[in-house]
Parts: sequence; C-alpha cells; structure tokens
Amino acid sequence: MKYEEQGGPTLRDFANLLRTFGDPSDAASLLRRTTFNMAVGNADAHAKNFSILHEPRGRTIKLAPMYDVLSTIALELADATGRPMRADTHLGQRVGGQADIRKVTKASLVEEATGWGIRRQAASDIVTGILDQVLSVVPTAPGDERVLAAIRMQAERIYRT
Repeated sequence: MKYEEQGGPTLRDFANLLRTFGDPSDAASLLRRTTFNMAVGNADAHAKNFSILHEPRGRTIKLAPMYDVLSTIALELADATGRPMRADTHLGQRVGGQADIRKVTKASLVEEATGWGIRRQAASDIVTGILDQVLSVVPTAPGDERVLAAIRMQAERIYRT
C-alpha cells in the first residue's frame, strides 16, 4: 500500500526503518527529499516513491536515488469535456500532520522531522537549506515558466510559514 490513508507506511515508519537497518544520517536525507517534494509541489510523493537499496555485503540499507518527482500542483488538467480541473493537492503521506500540500509549512516539516528523532535546530537548518537551494535555482532554471512560477510560489509560501 503506497498511501498512508489506505494503510501504507508513514514517513516516520520509513525514517525508523532507515535508523534501524541503515545509516542514521539517512533520516536527514529523507527530510531533504521530503522538503524538496513539498517545495516543488509534488503531492504525489508516496511510499512507493521512496526506495531503499540493500548493500550486497552485510545487512544495511540506504536510500535509493530520487525518482518520479514532478510538480503535481503545476499540472494543467482537464476533464473529459476539456474543462480545466484543479490538480489534486492531497498528500500520499502526511507531513507534520498535514494531508494537503497547500497546508504544509516550514513548521510542519520541522515537526515531522522531530518525530523521527532529528533535533529541532538540525531539522530547521535542513529545511531552510533545501528551500534556499530551490529558490536560488528557480529563477535561472530552464523549463516552462508557469511550472517554475508555481514552484517558486510554493517554496516561498513554505519558507514564510
């Protein structure tokens, strides 16, 4: 099950798995990825989009590279008749108790991470660092201007809250 609301794992479950069977620093990497997904507006980041790699020797695991990342809030969808539809903003996995990407804040991300055992200041530094990186890259990134504007607005909203 890939969606938390349908019985799938939470981000905390995944962080605990990484801490128990992998390098505890991978929890910080999971926070970076979660922050990035929220900053770019990827509401479809669900359990099947976080994979682990088993080391060939030993019993340790580590995070696999990121994949299937897109800005779902920037999608321009239409129904069968061609009428515009709003993109789904419901999260596959809650972040700091939030189920809607439009309600995720910097505080939500930090709260989520502290639930994994990451110290509040370290979590805040990680979240701020990723948001800073996203906001510094967007102005010069190649791509569709509407998508980049949606990403900028999402990252700025999270940064301010």
